[in-house]
Amino acid sequence: MATIEALAVAPEARGMRLGQQLLQRAEEQLRESGCRLLIADFEPSRTHLARYYAEAGFTLLPEGQPLHVGLPGGIIFPRPAHTDCRTSWKALSKEVTVQPGLMAQAPGQPPVPIPGGVLVGVPGAMPPS
Repeated sequence: MATIEALAVAPEARGMRLGQQLLQRAEEQLRESGCRLLIADFEPSRTHLARYYAEAGFTLLPEGQPLHVGLPGGIIFPRPAHTDCRTSWKALSKEVTVQPGLMAQAPGQPPVPIPGGVLVGVPGAMPPS
């Protein structure tokens, strides 16, 4: 997994598709290195970024929704949503798919569906220590 921390183009160079070129080149390099999942977080107030990432093939999650990644052994790692960010993701490999998943609740309560499903096929994805 890789995360875009920041992607910016100088104001005088905007509109030249440089950001798109940077993103495409980063995706190529990440694929070549074996990365299967690219995550981009951005401030919800920057509404133009929602359109930008959607046009670049990212799936945008609703504000506050965590990204759930399936780990080996059936473990589901919820990558918490930042309170001041909106999360988007893009599969860089055909092996990464979204599957339905269930999340346990309190003891005695039935499990509930995970909103947006679980991303599987991201080997080596490990929660931060």
